[in-house]
This record gives sequence, structure tokens and C-alpha cells, in this order.
Amino acid sequence: MNRQLVETRQITKNVAIILDKIYNDEAKNEKEVAIITLKSALTSQYRQGIIYVPNDDFDELKLVSKTNSRLKEVKLHDGFYKVREINDYHHAHDAYLNNVVATYLYEAMPDLRPLFVYGEHSREIHKRFLGKYATTRKGQFKQLLVDMQDEYWMRKDKEGNFIDGEILWRRDEVLQIVKKVLDYRNIQITKKLEMMVTGGEEKSFYQDSRCRKDKTAIPYKTNWDPSKYGGFKSPRTAYAIPVIKKNKPKLEPVLLVNRSKVETDGQFDCEKFKELNPTLKILGQPIWKYQSFEMFDGTKRYIASASEIHKGNQIKFSQEHMKFISCCQKYDEVKNKLAFDFVNESKHLFQEILTAIKDNIHRYRLIAEGIEVHRKFSNMLENIEKLSTQELVDNLLDAINITSVGTTNNAFGRVRYKGSYLNEIWSATLIHQSVTGLYETREKLI
Repeated sequence: MNRQLVETRQITKNVAIILDKIYNDEAKNEKEVAIITLKSALTSQYRQGIIYVPNDDFDELKLVSKTNSRLKEVKLHDGFYKVREINDYHHAHDAYLNNVVATYLYEAMPDLRPLFVYGEHSREIHKRFLGKYATTRKGQFKQLLVDMQDEYWMRKDKEGNFIDGEILWRRDEVLQIVKKVLDYRNIQITKKLEMMVTGGEEKSFYQDSRCRKDKTAIPYKTNWDPSKYGGFKSPRTAYAIPVIKKNKPKLEPVLLVNRSKVETDGQFDCEKFKELNPTLKILGQPIWKYQSFEMFDGTKRYIASASEIHKGNQIKFSQEHMKFISCCQKYDEVKNKLAFDFVNESKHLFQEILTAIKDNIHRYRLIAEGIEVHRKFSNMLENIEKLSTQELVDNLLDAINITSVGTTNNAFGRVRYKGSYLNEIWSATLIHQSVTGLYETREKLI
């Protein structure tokens, strides 16, 4: 699925199949565990705090438009704002809100469970409730959360009728709990370890015709003739080995074409590596791309290659700041008047957020003093009162990139975390995480 970056439909289906096989016995007619596959539009609707109710003023004879629609929006709450560029917490928040909505639908509408529960699909219920046409189905799905506007969320029976006295949740209590959970900072982030591929495959790959002319092309695999199968114009690193070389610590790259020479049954073999590199002293296990490490002051980094690292700290902002940054992204007087007005009314937040970003830059040593990016950012803060609102918006959105995980590349400039940054690993603690992040081991290389 690496080829399909956001192909969630197939992923969801495969995960549902796997979970169903794990928790449910095929021999039994009744499922012990319900696997709910929810439409993302419902979670997005709940995040925005919008529910749709029938519009009594709808005129059948007029053209359907925003002002003459069958449904009208009703505000359930102020919204839970998401800004993907700040940190990776939004993935956990999406999963949590998805669970809140799924639990509500499952418990409050048992008559509609066949629409959501994997393996219980009913063509009859689907057609009866959702209708025949796509527009009708879309409108029906939008109204699924309509009962959330009530102060008490009641349970229904399998015929869709309210059960007297059975209260699922109280609306205001649920919203307070959700807000509290979304403000949690203790969220475990894991990254899939990958090969350290130096350069994009499309850019570094030679086609057959070019390989015949360039005799220096590197084989795609061992013993593969580049003139027949194509090759690479530069070495591709699979992973790196922490070693002592000439009395200095170093990450020694293992090239993709040489993996078979240092591995046994697909696993790194220390003895084979020592035979090929007798002068090197091995300090630890292979280090892959996105291997994380942490320094004594809490600064985190990810290893990107044998010669470069990335920022790794997840910076958290308050809900008020998240709302402001989200409105800055939509700052347009014509397309989004509400966001435009909110930013203009809350201009004092520019100073607060940019100061917080400055503190995090120093705390986690994100930009070395003296370089161009640091100078531009400092000058912008010193002259913040002279800038127009549009300039402040642009500078704020660029500044967020400085504290976000990964590389720094924005209007202030580009920072490559190489050289002295890479030496941080030798005084830091390596973090080895399980796939789920629930288990981890830590080690020091020196």
C-alpha cells in the first residue's frame, strides 16, 4: 500500500477483515465483537460541530442552492480544530472522534447497525433507509447525528423507537470529556522504520539505454547487469551501523547492493560485517530511517540517513491557539468571512503563538543561532508591530514549519540537519519501539 498514499477504502476493508477473523468465530452465526466501519464524513461533521435538520423553508419550485436547501445547518458545539501542519496528534484525535461517533450510532440506533457493522450488510435496510439515489443517500447520512442536539442522548430499540428512561449520555458531559481528551499531551507516536534511500528512485534510476552508455551505473540488485535491468547512478543506503572508525564514532552505511554480504536469512550478521570491515568496532544494532533518539533535555530527533537527521518533538498548542491558526489558514475576506473577522479581532494572539514558537526553537535547538533562517525569524519578531495582518498570517504559517516534525523549509529559508546536528546521536539515547509503540527499549551507544 506504499504506492497508494491515502487509499483508505481498501485499508479499512482489509483491517476489518483481519479484526473480524481474530475476534469472531466463523462457525457461530452471531458475532461476539462488532467491527464498525464508519464513513469519515460523519466524523468530520462531528469535529466541525455541525448537524443537519430538515429545512422548513425549502421551496420545491426554486433551484436548489445554499440559500434554498433541503437541509440546514445547526451548531452543536464550537468545533474541534485540526491543523495537520502543527503535529501528528490529529491522527490520534481522528481515531478517538471516530470511536465516539461509532459508539453513539451503535448504541443509539440498533435498527441501523447493518449499515455500519462489518458482515451485517442488509440490502433491504440500506435501500429502505438510504434510498435509491446518491443525493438522497448523502442527505440521509448527514441527518444521522440529528438527535445529538438533544440534551439527553436516548437509546432506541431495534425498531428505531426511543426506549423510555434509557439515557445513553448527557450531551454537555460528553463534550466536556471530548475536549479534555483532545487536550492530552501524552500521545504515543510511532513511525515505520524504512530503508535509508539516498535520493528519490525516479531521479536516481537509470533506464536501460542510459546504463549502456554509463558504465558506472550501480546494479539494482546483486549480479543484475545494469545494461539489461537498469541501475542507479548513485549508491542507495539500506541502513547504517554505528561504529568506531579511526577513534571516532560514525554511522557506517550499508549499501543496498551489499546487504546480502552482511546478512544471514535477512538479518544483520555482526560476524559477516566484521569480516568485511575488520578495523571497525560495532557499537550497536543497525539503524534504519526514522529511528528516534532523545537527548538529556528532552530534544527528540529522527534519523533520516547516515548523514542527516530530522526534528522529532511534537509541539502542542491550546484549543484557542489551534482555532486561531486554523482561521489563519482560511484567512480570506471573500471565501471565509468568519475566519477573516476572527483573525482581525484576535491579533494579540500572533505575539503569543510566535513567542511560543521562539521558546520551542531555543528549547529543542531547532535552528542554530547565526544562520539566515534564525536571523530572519528574529527580525520578524522584533518588527512584528510594523507588519500588516496578511504579513503576520503568512509569517505565522511559515513559522509553524520550524517547530513541526521533519525538515525546515519555508519562506524564512531551509535548514538541513547535518554535520554537528548528526553528532547529537552519540550523547543521546536510542529509542527502539514496537509497531504499536506500547513497548520500547532504550540504549546508549557510547
